[in-house]
Amino acid sequence: MGIIRPVEDIFGSMKELIKLNSRYGENNTLKLLKKPNGEESKTYLLKTSDQMIRSGMTGGRKFIDPSGGPMIVEGERLEEADAVVKSIVHIMGKGYSVTFE
Repeated sequence: MGIIRPVEDIFGSMKELIKLNSRYGENNTLKLLKKPNGEESKTYLLKTSDQMIRSGMTGGRKFIDPSGGPMIVEGERLEEADAVVKSIVHIMGKGYSVTFE
């Protein structure tokens, strides 16, 4: 496995928006959540063009699979972010948050 780097832009901070490689014309993205105190955040909110999101456990790890993909699994590298998923949390009324290592 290659070197895992944080999701950073040329200025060394986290990207505001990560476009996910979705199929079937779906538009799925991860939008950076900002911390109220201004510290760097590595947590994103999943935004989808379709409300259908499959979720569950695979191999003892949480996953989410939005319509059109990609499947996002804790402990696995997300190609578009070039980082490993640390946690996936459902936020009532908001959707799913994804935090990277």
